[in-house]
Amino acid sequence: MKIKSLISNILAVATLLSSMAFVACKSDDESSSGNNSTVNSTIDPTITPTIKPVEYPEDHYVKNTLHKVKVTESDNSTADYTILVEDNEQAKTAAAFIQSNVYQATGYTLPIVQDETVSLTADSKYIVIGRQDLFNASGLTMPEDDLGNAGYYIKSAGKTVFIACENVRGYQYGALAFLRETLGYDMIAYDTIIYEKSGQTVPVMDIIEAPDYEMSVNNVTFGSDAYFYGMGQIRQDDAWVIPEGGGFIHNSFRYLPPAEHTDKKSLWYSTGQYQLCYTARGDENELSQMVDIVAQKMKVALDENPTQTDISISIQDNLYSCTCTACKDEYQKYGTDSAALIKFVNKVAEKLDTWYEAEATQNNTEKRKFYVALLAYNKFFNAPVKEVNGKYEPIDESVRCNENVGVWIAPIGAQYNRSFYELENESVAKNIEAWASLTDRMYFWLYQTNFSSFLFPYNSFEAMTETLRFCKSYGAVYMYNQPQSSQGTSADAMTGFHIFKLYLNKCAMFDVNVDYKDCLDKFFKYYYLDASDAMREFYDELIVWVGQLEGNYAEFGGGSIYSRYDNDKAQSFWPKKKLDQWLSILDRAYDSIKKYKTENPDLYQRLYAHILKESIFPRYVLITVYEGKYKPSVLNQMRADFKKDCMSLGISCYEEGEYLTVKYEEWGV
Repeated sequence: MKIKSLISNILAVATLLSSMAFVACKSDDESSSGNNSTVNSTIDPTITPTIKPVEYPEDHYVKNTLHKVKVTESDNSTADYTILVEDNEQAKTAAAFIQSNVYQATGYTLPIVQDETVSLTADSKYIVIGRQDLFNASGLTMPEDDLGNAGYYIKSAGKTVFIACENVRGYQYGALAFLRETLGYDMIAYDTIIYEKSGQTVPVMDIIEAPDYEMSVNNVTFGSDAYFYGMGQIRQDDAWVIPEGGGFIHNSFRYLPPAEHTDKKSLWYSTGQYQLCYTARGDENELSQMVDIVAQKMKVALDENPTQTDISISIQDNLYSCTCTACKDEYQKYGTDSAALIKFVNKVAEKLDTWYEAEATQNNTEKRKFYVALLAYNKFFNAPVKEVNGKYEPIDESVRCNENVGVWIAPIGAQYNRSFYELENESVAKNIEAWASLTDRMYFWLYQTNFSSFLFPYNSFEAMTETLRFCKSYGAVYMYNQPQSSQGTSADAMTGFHIFKLYLNKCAMFDVNVDYKDCLDKFFKYYYLDASDAMREFYDELIVWVGQLEGNYAEFGGGSIYSRYDNDKAQSFWPKKKLDQWLSILDRAYDSIKKYKTENPDLYQRLYAHILKESIFPRYVLITVYEGKYKPSVLNQMRADFKKDCMSLGISCYEEGEYLTVKYEEWGV
């Protein structure tokens, strides 16, 4: 077993990745869905959800996921292998990633070659990435299992190992699986990669696998390409085909900018121009023009990104919808604003499908695969359904999503300290079930932090894996569980054990049936090393304490992502004696790593920072809520030390969009 710092690893891999033509489209309009919006409307509360809350998580395990893994040890020395890769950017990125990690773990440098003349024998020792010709020549065929866009097939033939996939996205996950089985690879956090196996030999593999969420999305602002790749995730803007003008979320005005269509303002836009009018005031000719422009822009973007399949048209980020007569009529008929939106997006998808059908016929090729996602959020959150014999159905067939139309659901009003199986989230669960009756392709934007109390723990830890299971049980392919993405100036500038949430997320997005406790144990073992016992004690106490707060105070029990945890009841929430006790546990954690100060200074600094970031929450409460308990000179020093440590860790916000520099000025430090 080895544990390595990513300080060297990230530099090596980032250098390799930078030369591999990563798509990195950035949107100006990447404002988070974590705003001050709320969802008050619910669908019929008398309908019983299909899945009721039960006591044991095992009852929620998702069936029919694809994790067929057969691996046996061999005596094939890793040092003897060469990586043979096809001329494909994603395959070459996977090769570079494997090469870098094998070197980090073993010291072996495996050559990477592109050699069209290679022929394989039973004794050839290659890691072949792609190369359909050699795959076929070895007598192999792709499995019948649906690998989706991110699945892979790793198969040993003689001493050679093939990594094959249906879509180039699968190369990333195939590379990670190869390293997992050969090296015991796992990325615990931005600066912590582990290798639990010696990596001296390459095992015999027969793996047919796909991540449970084929689009496992992260959006930590300062994460590098190497970080996202190593975590088995993609940036949010890399998950989508980006249309002209940019933007994958709240982008409807990117397709039809009001400034470019001033003569259509009274027809194409709602009063006040807050949203598009998805009926064009009931004028079919005007609606057809809107559909044509959106479809044309989508086609240009899809054609420019042939390996990607998903594109969105997403409502603007506000609490408005159009209230013209035609839109009101639609609302009266369906009970929700989303009906008009579905019909509009269906028309766009039909137009695209017609164009791609004609191209496929003309060129004698397969028809282009694509999916258009609409956003179910705020006024457009509820599905236009009715209940028939205890199940949801579309109110009529016109609001059933076309086969290439999916729904991107953002339940901003959910209680994320409870899973979607629990009664507190019953209305959200019913609405997800309702949308699932209208589409086979579901995308999710969830939330894992409190945007009004960034520095405090938000107790969504254990509920998180259950919620991911719930969403997957309805066929979800995309998951973004929004972290403190706007916090700090580094990828891991988070407190409240939020770094553990990032690890738990990535594990559960790959395998929703993962065991929460296994993830918890592994994270603390490797992220804190000698300090793991003390840090686990702090974590366990914190979870119990916040659980008690949930039972006693609405600010916690309600699970809102906008509750104030530093309000006028803060002394009841966070007794000074309890905060001091937690800091004493952290002192023991610091003591446990002292030996590394001289033995391994780099490791010491990394572990010290891991402990230090969890001190930020209790220290912040002490120097704000309990400022009157300290002499001015002592308080000033505590605040100066707090500022120094936050700056060293890159922690910059005390809530979303509110910077600690304001506090520093108030404190005079």
